[in-house]
Amino acid sequence: MRYGVVGAVFASLAGAGLVLAQAVPPGYPAPSQPFPMTFGPGTGTGAPPNQGGLGPEAGVVPPTGPGPVGGGPTMPPSGAGMLAGDGPVPNLGSGAAAGPAPVKISTNNAFGPHYTPNAERNAFGPDMTLPEEMHDNVYAPAEFYPVDRGPLVWASAEFLYWILSRSPLPAPAPITTSPIGSTGVRGLPFEGILGSYDTRVVYGGVPEDDSRHYGGRFTAGFWVLSNFVGAEGSYLVLNRDVDHFLVASNEAGVPLLARPVYNPITRSETIEAVAVPNSFSGAVSVANGISLWGWNADGIINPTPRLYNSGLLVGVRYLELDETMLISQTTNVLPGGLAAFNRQAVFWPNSLNIIDSFQTRNEFRGGEVGYRLQWTGERLFLNLGFKIAIGRTRQRLTIDGATTLLIPSGFEAFQVTVPGGLLAVATNIGQFTQERNSVIPEGTLNVGVNLTRNIHLFGGYTLLYWSNVIRTGTEVNRVVNPRLVPTSFQFGLAGGPPEPLPLFRQTNFWAQGVNFGLLLDF
Repeated sequence: MRYGVVGAVFASLAGAGLVLAQAVPPGYPAPSQPFPMTFGPGTGTGAPPNQGGLGPEAGVVPPTGPGPVGGGPTMPPSGAGMLAGDGPVPNLGSGAAAGPAPVKISTNNAFGPHYTPNAERNAFGPDMTLPEEMHDNVYAPAEFYPVDRGPLVWASAEFLYWILSRSPLPAPAPITTSPIGSTGVRGLPFEGILGSYDTRVVYGGVPEDDSRHYGGRFTAGFWVLSNFVGAEGSYLVLNRDVDHFLVASNEAGVPLLARPVYNPITRSETIEAVAVPNSFSGAVSVANGISLWGWNADGIINPTPRLYNSGLLVGVRYLELDETMLISQTTNVLPGGLAAFNRQAVFWPNSLNIIDSFQTRNEFRGGEVGYRLQWTGERLFLNLGFKIAIGRTRQRLTIDGATTLLIPSGFEAFQVTVPGGLLAVATNIGQFTQERNSVIPEGTLNVGVNLTRNIHLFGGYTLLYWSNVIRTGTEVNRVVNPRLVPTSFQFGLAGGPPEPLPLFRQTNFWAQGVNFGLLLDF
């Protein structure tokens, strides 16, 4: 301090009413005067100028407005005692003696960077300024630091419109057609067989259009230690989308439809006939379904507490991708046709129904780390986030197949079913599992508007990638031993390789899309 202040000693003597005090250096308030008060020019009489008395010469004027910020003490009205037993407040006149010029507190002082240096908002209440002599020697109480730590609890709900990468279809194709009389590379009749000059792919061979899904994402979190340590959980779900394809001939079996396979015994391409003019009429349908859901739970460590909803994310993640492919074939035997079922001949008017089913499930479990950064303005906010999860993906493949003979009998049909279809036979029917290492990076961008202090609307974009997954399209094995197919005339014969087998071909998956949501925080 530039000036020392000698404290005043108050003592009450019984019946004497004696008060002992010592003069205060110029510019300082009298010891008996509580905050708030205003220092500066004053007028009137009652004490020597600038000697610390309560008269106007010392520049002391009791406040008449509201008390200080935080509910501090205020000046009692004239005539009231300062404390119980005190004497009346000295009369405040209207003299004109001037004290030292007042100054406002700089932001570079003990009040911290968030102190607002104006007469309306400071640590000592309204209309408060300090003389220069006290500028560097005053410390504000902690409760006067206006630092906003942000909400402690938040929750959001989002509407998602995402695009998922569709499963690649069996290469080169599951369904073909060609004009009658097509010839293959050796000049022999090869209607519908891959490699023939006129064979055309009806379905398959190339990936389908990416599927579009609706869904939701729900998030909730809280801070444990103010805005420094917290936790957050999120749940994601997208609707199951099923894509249907159907191709059929007319009642006469036109056009020709076939399902090409590779015969490992003859080492050549062959077909399963679906429809052949004047022999069989028929149809093939393919249904592909896909769904995605998951959750994650993260701890949040915010090294910059003044940036609300930002920080390092460390936690766990679960993600599940389910897909199905169902291939259904119906073949009606015409008067000029001959088919086979379970080593027996099938004639008109009987029918055959062949089912091949492939289901895949990828379940990811692992840990994740990331960082999220948010800038918040008066009306808008921007949120950027990136996470990467590393763990194991449990891959489950389920294959099933069956062939049914339908024999018309009056108004009903007699049915006989045996295991095995065309692409799903005894060697690959069942459930198979394995695990692979996987990585799932995810990036998010959100822009929002603050409707109120606690209600916010936002929209954004998400991109997610998943390595090492199995898809239904890649698990269809076209290498088929005809001696294992119930509709083959060679069914039941010994010999030949055990084909088809489960493949577990590794591929990847990605998802991207936009989101719109509502955020509440308190």
